[in-house]
Amino acid sequence: MHAWACIFKDVRTTIEIPDDLRQRLVVEAARTGVRGYSSIVEAALRAYFAGEERAERVREVHDLFGSDVGLSVDLGDAASTRDSWRTGR
Repeated sequence: MHAWACIFKDVRTTIEIPDDLRQRLVVEAARTGVRGYSSIVEAALRAYFAGEERAERVREVHDLFGSDVGLSVDLGDAASTRDSWRTGR
């Protein structure tokens, strides 16, 4: 199992992004002094998936105990954020 983890540690892939997002990547890379975009894209993906996982846990708690358990997470905002990432809006 360890050998497989080493093989797939860093995988290169090609993605298509709109020009306006690429420009924002260029600006962010210059602002932070990073070379390339990989670290910025990785951080964005980690934040996105962490938000997805948190929203899922909150939904599970709401399903178990009802919506008045006092959690301060707005599932509408989480869904809106997720949808904006998917659509680019």
